[in-house]
Amino acid sequence: MKIKLSEFTPDSQGKIKIIVSREERKEHRAINNNLDNVRRYKIDGYVIDTSATVKCDYLLLNDTKHNAYFIELKGKHFRDAYEQVTKTAELLREELQSEYVFLYRIVHTGHPSLNNSITREVRKKFAGECTL
Repeated sequence: MKIKLSEFTPDSQGKIKIIVSREERKEHRAINNNLDNVRRYKIDGYVIDTSATVKCDYLLLNDTKHNAYFIELKGKHFRDAYEQVTKTAELLREELQSEYVFLYRIVHTGHPSLNNSITREVRKKFAGECTL
């Protein structure tokens, strides 16, 4: 599946100080103190509109700093959230990787164990890029 973000309209864009992504009582707040140019896309149900593909909820692009934030708002299933952000990154890698640094944000209602197989896998894969 090849995705061209230029074919979609961001649901938020511009020099926005606080960018809030919400779904089912979960919320992620991105603070943009420098008022960088940002774009947010609703991935699940808009950019990727099929249940056959694993995907995250939102993509937030900081066009000034060239950061791409893959955001998943999840209840209890951390492993599913991890798969959703990484699979979405894979789908957009060709379009974004040369220009953007990929970063992952998972909003989780619980506290995943710091010593289970999935958190060890996340630490190994993203050594130096993420904190649990």
